[in-house]
Amino acid sequence: LDRNTGEILKTWDYKNFLDPNTVSHSGSWSAHNWFHNNAVWYDKKTNSLTFSGRHEDAVINLDFETGELNWIIGDPENWPQEYVDKYFFTPVGDGEFDWQYEQHACVVLPDGDIMLFDNGHYRAKNPDNYIPNSQNFSRGVRYRIDTDKMTIEQVWQYGKERGAEFFSPYICNVEYYDEGHYMVHAGGIG
Repeated sequence: LDRNTGEILKTWDYKNFLDPNTVSHSGSWSAHNWFHNNAVWYDKKTNSLTFSGRHEDAVINLDFETGELNWIIGDPENWPQEYVDKYFFTPVGDGEFDWQYEQHACVVLPDGDIMLFDNGHYRAKNPDNYIPNSQNFSRGVRYRIDTDKMTIEQVWQYGKERGAEFFSPYICNVEYYDEGHYMVHAGGIG
């Protein structure tokens, strides 16, 4: 939107780059709210938009000009192979790594890292592997991505060590203020 006139300048339709009938849905998915976008971030360095699709357990990035899909952060289980091969990252690094589930608040940091609130709801793509709330966790997490090599590394997290007391299956937020200065807010403690 033009903030002065209210004129619509550009639109993107998620169905142009994700087929809601073939993508891998979260446990909270519904046909009337299949993507459930809860965050958008414009990155001037890459001229791209990053969206948090809670009901797809996916953070996606689009080219601002063309609307073409650039990449997806999320568990690739049950996604069509053509998406997995082209858009998903492969975890690397010596540290601990967990995918995010039903996330909120994706932010692109000044160095290109991606920070988000991983609600962790169900913590699996396959219903047979869903984790009960009493054994689950939520967290703020920071991922380092390499879009040339299509790799992802978990470089920071807070909340997992608190277990179910911090588990928040809905809402929540992360904020980046400066290196080492973050806010992690579990606003939907279950």
